[in-house]
Amino acid sequence: YGAPFDIVILDPPYAYPTEEVWAFVQTLRERGMLAPDAVITYEHHSKVDVAGFIEQTGESVEIHANKIFGKSKVGFVLFSFQEDAEPAE
Repeated sequence: YGAPFDIVILDPPYAYPTEEVWAFVQTLRERGMLAPDAVITYEHHSKVDVAGFIEQTGESVEIHANKIFGKSKVGFVLFSFQEDAEPAE
């Protein structure tokens, strides 16, 4: 498979809840499929506040860029997962 992955591209349907996308990212993390400094792109509706949502999880993340294309927004997020850290609930 090539895991752990350094880059992950997420493009779920716009109506897909951010909470479920985050749960998917957490599953990837828990299964050792994400590199400690993985970059994840996430395309979503431009009105969704992904940065605010992720901030509430307590994870160490850095939003590198957000680009808006009409109703779409693509976020480039750097996750700094700690190997020994407990995943946020």
